[in-house]
Amino acid sequence: MQLVLIRHGKPDISYTDPLSDPPLSGQGRRQAECVAARLVKEGIDRIFSSPQKRATATASVLADRLGLPITTLDGLAEADRGAARYVSVEQLRENREDWQLFLQDPVSFLGGDPVSFRQDVLAAFHSILAAQHAKKVAVFTHGIPINVLLGHALGLATMTGFVPHYCSISRLVGTSLEALTVISVNETGHFEPGE
Repeated sequence: MQLVLIRHGKPDISYTDPLSDPPLSGQGRRQAECVAARLVKEGIDRIFSSPQKRATATASVLADRLGLPITTLDGLAEADRGAARYVSVEQLRENREDWQLFLQDPVSFLGGDPVSFRQDVLAAFHSILAAQHAKKVAVFTHGIPINVLLGHALGLATMTGFVPHYCSISRLVGTSLEALTVISVNETGHFEPGE
């Protein structure tokens, strides 16, 4: 099976209700259209998504074009799910001290437990890999879950190997969590320069 991991589009950080689960911004919706245009040609069999607004809205563009349902999995949610307030990567980078703390332990920084978060993410991907009759699946999720799966596949100890671009694509192939190969990371060729 090929896992096509897509980070959600850019969220609307001016959104205030609830602060921890913003919808897509205008730019995020355009990014979702771009990634859907790329993936609609690839023979996607199933679509999975985080339950958070920014991921499901990104997934819905592809789902609408392909006429496929979206399967929502809690384990694909970002570590900030349930937090009192959403903080974007861009906002974190503005404060060097916060950015360094985030990079050292992103899940704890966002108020979660790193061990249980990692277990939940890997359990979600285990269930996706067990999906019957699927050869290529699109998984709409967030930066830290993408890092967890890539780190697992590559045998890395850290959860923050890189910050995926909004609506970037990373690909892995395999039949189980123990047999994954990374094909690509952070594809952004479907965007115009600067998007």
